[in-house]
Amino acid sequence: MTMTDSGGGPGSHPSAGPGSGGSTFAGRLQALFDERLNKDTEKKFTPEEVSAATGLSVSYLNYLLSGERDNPTMKNIQRLADFWGVSPSYFFDSAAPAGHASAPEADPDLAQITVLARNLPPGMPRATLRAIVEQVAALEARRNPPPRRGGRPGSA
Repeated sequence: MTMTDSGGGPGSHPSAGPGSGGSTFAGRLQALFDERLNKDTEKKFTPEEVSAATGLSVSYLNYLLSGERDNPTMKNIQRLADFWGVSPSYFFDSAAPAGHASAPEADPDLAQITVLARNLPPGMPRATLRAIVEQVAALEARRNPPPRRGGRPGSA
C-alpha cells in the first residue's frame, strides 16, 4: 500500500470544492481529515489510509470530500464513523459544532480503541476486553475518587 498525499488529483483541496463548510457532509468529513492525526506517523490521514481501513475506494472518498457525492449509504457512513471514532450522527447533527465530535469521541486514543474493539468477533474476546476496561476503570476510580456531592450546605 502506498501512502502518498501529493496534493494533486480530485479531492486534494476539498475545502475549495462545493461541499466546503462544516455544516455539510463533506465539510464534516474534511474536518476529521484536517484535525485527526495518525498515531503511527503523527501526520494527517490520507484518503489512501482511510480507504485501506474502511474498504471505501480512494476515488469515492475524494468524491465525498469534494461534495460531488453527498448521499452515502448508511453502511458507508458507519464505516467512516467507525474509522474516525465518531457517531454516525456526527455527519448530520446540526447541534454539534462543525469539525468537532463530542468529548469522548474526540479523544484519539478512545477512537482507536473503539475501532479495534469493533473489529473483535462477538463473544469471549469482547467480553474479555470489557472486563479489562471495567477493571482499569475501577482501579482509576479508587486512585482518583470523584468529588463528593450532596454534602452539608456551606461545607466544601
